[in-house]
Amino acid sequence: MFFKHLSVNILLALTSVTAIPNPHSDEFGVEARDDDASHLAARGGYDYGGHDCGSYASWDSGSKGCKCKKEGQIYDSGKKSCDCPYGQTWGDYGCQSDCGSYASWDKDSKGCKCKKDGQSYDKDKKTCDCPYGQTWGDYGCQNDCGSYASWDKDSKGCKCKKDGQVYDSGKKSCDCPYGQEWSGYGCKDQCGSYASWDKDSKGCKCKNEGQSYDKDKKTCECPDGKEWNGYSCSDKCYGESSWNNEKKSCWCKKEGQVYDSGKKGCYCPYGKEWSGYGCTDTCGEYASWNKDKKSCWCKKEGQVYDKDKKTCDCPYGQEWTGYGCGQKCYGESSWNSNKKACWCKNEGQVYDGDKKECHCPKGETWDGKQCGHNCGYDAYWDSKSYGCKCKKRDQVYHHETQTCSCNDGYKWTGYGCEKECGRDSYWDGKSKACHCKKRDQVYDSGKKSCGCPYGQKWTGYGCHEDCGRDAHWDNHHKACVCEKKDQLYDHGKHSCSCPYGQKWTGYGCQQDCGKDSYWGKHKSCECKYKNMEYHGDSKQCKCKGNMVWKGEANECCCPKGHEWDSYKKTCKRSRY
Repeated sequence: MFFKHLSVNILLALTSVTAIPNPHSDEFGVEARDDDASHLAARGGYDYGGHDCGSYASWDSGSKGCKCKKEGQIYDSGKKSCDCPYGQTWGDYGCQSDCGSYASWDKDSKGCKCKKDGQSYDKDKKTCDCPYGQTWGDYGCQNDCGSYASWDKDSKGCKCKKDGQVYDSGKKSCDCPYGQEWSGYGCKDQCGSYASWDKDSKGCKCKNEGQSYDKDKKTCECPDGKEWNGYSCSDKCYGESSWNNEKKSCWCKKEGQVYDSGKKGCYCPYGKEWSGYGCTDTCGEYASWNKDKKSCWCKKEGQVYDKDKKTCDCPYGQEWTGYGCGQKCYGESSWNSNKKACWCKNEGQVYDGDKKECHCPKGETWDGKQCGHNCGYDAYWDSKSYGCKCKKRDQVYHHETQTCSCNDGYKWTGYGCEKECGRDSYWDGKSKACHCKKRDQVYDSGKKSCGCPYGQKWTGYGCHEDCGRDAHWDNHHKACVCEKKDQLYDHGKHSCSCPYGQKWTGYGCQQDCGKDSYWGKHKSCECKYKNMEYHGDSKQCKCKGNMVWKGEANECCCPKGHEWDSYKKTCKRSRY
């Protein structure tokens, strides 16, 4: 009777326990109906010893207490339930902190890690921010440079947007160096009111042409001894003179007078004097000024005025006869009134007024009876040309020495006169010029040498453009061709480079796609990892749609419990 009563009580107790509503019974309630009694007891938190731990825990005989089935959770004996420690939630890797929208749990460090590299996690606010004084930019956390500068990833510092300005990190502003100011296109010296900045000479240039800039006074002035006349720097004009802009000099008001800068006045030229209407020569007592001839004129007809001595005399070799100038004849000669000259008695001879004697014409000699031609050993008399002619072709006859030789700069080769062209060239008899031995080269008569035209060099078979070290001359196309595939040649710099926006990869020029992507077979930038999209503006790859990066798989995928909707191009919650 006692055992019967005990069995009924135990059965009633079991019935009453399973009838108590349990908020955590959803996971096991359905399949518990099909389990045997032992499983039912275990699922309900019971063991055969009668310990009730709830649905999320079971009795641990070793610790003699209820132990949560999910590792890391803490058992609440009052509620008979299991939960993660305060501030943590159950995630893919167990209990983890609630990191907020800007961070995710890092299982290795057992802490929250910011999604944006370089940012620091604030566990109180559950947010991510760059270190103090920095902001998030195109390349990560970077200093806040203000409105006038931007972050330079190469120098890892703020760089002024206007070239030439210097960045002030304290004020977060940009200014030109001390003593300079912004001109609209660059920093220039403060030139003052009379000058402006000249970008070509990189200095202050006076607005008035001809003036010089004084950088200490920041003013412009004409050189010493000159003054500004309203349109240029000109000499200071004194006396009866003024500046003549066309002549670019001081010009005297009285015609004929010349301005003397040393005496600072207007005067007649040397040997002349002011006559009241012009500058005339001081003619002396034997001559007077002839205004028609504009010169001194001798009073005795036939005489010639000597302006240096200011005297009049008969022409050289003549003398005054009392009524006119007559020739003085010396030696074996006499005056010929018909010829108006001294005439030699020996036929064939001519009178030499300078030597005051008679002699045979130049190139002839007196043999005692008549004048004959003596051309010397190298020449002979040519009656057609009526002169001495050299025996050797191309040579020139010299009357003084009665010899023949090639002209200056020419030499005798044994069969003719040829120009001395130097070792790089030869004489061409047809064109009568020096020709270079090497094709395309140009002869320099001053240096007597040959060389390629300016900007070209000798290749061994001809002259062509100097292509630099990145290219070679293509004789077929008559142009410089780059050594590297796809590169373009720059004639100005004599160098090769890839087209704008491309870079050299070692095999050819390809689009610069950034570090996360490469130039694909479809002639576009393609991401290295699966399910990523390329952004051309930032040259970066990002997960497409709302996918997240899965580091261990090196690919982007939908969050847990979601699947990819190829039609809507986004991750949607899975139905399973």
